[in-house]
Amino acid sequence: AQMCNLRVGPGCCHIDEFDKYAVPWVTEALRPDNEWLVNAQEMSRKMGTLDGVELNARAMERVLQTATPFNLERAKSKRTELQTQSKIIEQKPKRRSMKPMRTWRHPHHGRERSESRDSQVIRENLENHLNMAAGPEPAPP
Repeated sequence: AQMCNLRVGPGCCHIDEFDKYAVPWVTEALRPDNEWLVNAQEMSRKMGTLDGVELNARAMERVLQTATPFNLERAKSKRTELQTQSKIIEQKPKRRSMKPMRTWRHPHHGRERSESRDSQVIRENLENHLNMAAGPEPAPP
């Protein structure tokens, strides 16, 4: 859209409609008296070296000097390793184990409740802790 607004390139369109516009845009771009070319040259004169091309070229040069070269065999090996791991994961059973449930009556409103074994252990530990904090029960008279 910015290129179109500056009148140095084509407009934009959805990718599904690109085939309708591609040939006319290329035809326009290749014309020697193209408006886009004239406007781009004028913009270039006004901007001088502020177009960022030199800066990007230097950055790419640094990247290429320090980048690890692409190794096709290493990439194939990594892909095979990932595929193997994926197959192992797919083979693992996906069933969840059901923990036994216990039914009990709520002490305040008497309704029946169910809880998993984990919840039961947590509740019992909390009850034990509260009982220990309260001290021993007084002896009956």
